[in-house]
Amino acid sequence: MDYSFHNTASPTIEIEVFGWNSDLRHRVTAIVDTGFTGFLLLPIIDAFVVGPILDSTMDITLADGTLQSRLVCMGGIHFNSQTQPGLILIEY
Repeated sequence: MDYSFHNTASPTIEIEVFGWNSDLRHRVTAIVDTGFTGFLLLPIIDAFVVGPILDSTMDITLADGTLQSRLVCMGGIHFNSQTQPGLILIEY
């Protein structure tokens, strides 16, 4: 298992993200955020690489109580020899 603390107080792990084609994967360093209740929040620059399928938009509540809207895409991750599909929120 590959994990570290990359100069932050938050632990990170290396995962592979995919969109419409699970064979086309992009490796990213993910921050493990125990307060996040979604599947994955991905920067838009990383999303373009794998081509997730746009599904909808979603309003999310940040830790400070503010509401923001995010794009929601279908995609997935590959981690520790396992593949898991899920809804990916896009950070722009």
